[in-house]
Amino acid sequence: TVPQPEASGTAALDAASGFDCANVDQIPVVECAALVALYYSSKGITWTDNSGWLVTNTPCTWSGLECTVGHISHINLIFNELTGTLPPELGNLSHLYVLGLWGNELHGPIPAELGKLSELGFLDLSGNLLTGSFPAELGELKRLRVLSLAHNQLGGPIPPALGTVTSLESLDLSHNQFDSSIPAELGDLFNLTQLRLSHN
Repeated sequence: TVPQPEASGTAALDAASGFDCANVDQIPVVECAALVALYYSSKGITWTDNSGWLVTNTPCTWSGLECTVGHISHINLIFNELTGTLPPELGNLSHLYVLGLWGNELHGPIPAELGKLSELGFLDLSGNLLTGSFPAELGELKRLRVLSLAHNQLGGPIPPALGTVTSLESLDLSHNQFDSSIPAELGDLFNLTQLRLSHN
């Protein structure tokens, strides 16, 4: 058997399976490459459901994905046995509205590049094994309505920049290792109806 390649950054060609993002016309090549990076960095070959991934040239039909007007808009891969890490290439999914990856076994840091997802409204990475600090760059997500990082192993301070995401309606950072005081800037979240910071 041909060895599976590691995630290779923005590589569009998967030599092992013959999959080539250049043959995809549903979405931009850079978005296709981000999906390839996610597949390999989280060991897609062992996912519970990886139907279509790197098999067909129609990524909008791959399991857990939805497209809107020629762009990836939704990634829902909950309880799907994702292991490994989150690739920084996810930051290239410029039209992504939903990123739901809860209930997996992802570890390592949250990529700061997620702060580039200007259309993101829903981010749930809860129930994983993520470590490191809370990226202050997430404060750039001005359309974010729901943010859950609960039940991970994140530590350090909660960044005051989070107080600028005034679209937030639900914020759940419970069951982590955050060890700072609660930033006064969270008081600026005037749309917030749910706040969970317990078990830190």
